[in-house]
Amino acid sequence: MTHEVGLMRSWATPDARTRSVVLFSLLLTAYALRLTEVAVMGSTHQPDEVFQTLEPAHRLWTGQGVVTWEWRDGIRSWLLPAFIAGVMKVFGAISVSPRVYLAGVYSVFAASSLLIVYVGFRVGERFQGLSGAFVVGGSCVVWPDLVYFGARTLTEAVAAPLLALAAYLALFIPSAESEARRRVFWIGLILGLIFVLRFHLSLALLVIAVSACRTHVRQRWLVLIAGAAIPVGAGGLLDWITLGTPFQAVWKNVWANIIEGRSSEFGVQRRLFFPLESFHELGLAILPILIFLIVGARRIPLFVACAAAVWLTFSLIPH
Repeated sequence: MTHEVGLMRSWATPDARTRSVVLFSLLLTAYALRLTEVAVMGSTHQPDEVFQTLEPAHRLWTGQGVVTWEWRDGIRSWLLPAFIAGVMKVFGAISVSPRVYLAGVYSVFAASSLLIVYVGFRVGERFQGLSGAFVVGGSCVVWPDLVYFGARTLTEAVAAPLLALAAYLALFIPSAESEARRRVFWIGLILGLIFVLRFHLSLALLVIAVSACRTHVRQRWLVLIAGAAIPVGAGGLLDWITLGTPFQAVWKNVWANIIEGRSSEFGVQRRLFFPLESFHELGLAILPILIFLIVGARRIPLFVACAAAVWLTFSLIPH
C-alpha cells in the first residue's frame, strides 16, 4: 500500500528523471509503430513518395532514376531529394540492396516524425503536468494518421512535424525580450525551412509568424524575417544552381499548376473535398473529436488556427 501511494505521488509531482523516462518511452513506442507500419504495409500511399523524392534521390546517388514531368520542367526543389540521396549513400555503404538503403531512409523519416510526439508531450505537460503530457503525447504516438504517414517520403511528412514545433515555440514565448527575440529567430528559421520544403503551407506559416510577433511587433518581425531569410535564401540559391532561376520551384510550380492547369490533367477534387472526406472517413468519431477540438481551441487557439489555415488553403484551391 505504501509503495502504491509513493507511485501516485511521484506521478502527481514527477521529477525530471521520471518525465524523461516517460518521454523516452513514448518516443520509442512511436518510432517502433511507424517503422512497423512501413514494414507491414510495404506499399506507397501516393505516387509522389516514389517519383518526387525517392527516384530523383536515387538518380542523384547512382545516376539512374525515373524522370517525371515535374523534374523535366523544373518545378520541384532538390532539397529533400538531395537529403535522401545522402541517406541512401550512407546506408548504401553497408549494402547496395534496396532493402537496406530504403530501410535507412524510412528510419530517418520515422525519426523526424517524432517531433510531433515531443510537441504533444510538452504541450500536455504545460497545462496538466505529467498526466497531461502522457495523454497528449500518447495520443500523438498512436493517432492513426500520424502512424500511417510518419515514415512516408513526402514533403508533407517532413514539413508537418516542423510546423508543429514552430507553433509550439510561438505558443510559449519567453517573457524576457532578449530571450523572446532568440526564440523568434529560431521560429523564423523553422518557418523558412518549411516554406522551402512545402510552400503550400504559407498561410499556416503566416498564422504562426503573426502569433510569434504579437508583441514588440516591429522588432520581432525584423528578427523573424532575418531567421527565415537564411533557409529561404539558401532554397532560392539551390533552385538557381539546379533549376536555372532563383525560387523556380515556387513560382514555376504555381504557374504550371494554377495558370496552365497541369495538375488538372490528373483529376480535380471538389473544393470542399478535405472537410467532406474527413466527415466521411471519421463517421461518428467526428463528434468527440469536434468536442475536444472546441475545448482545445479555447486553450490553444494557435494550433486550431494553423489547422484551419491548412484546410482553407487546400479546400479553396482544387487539385
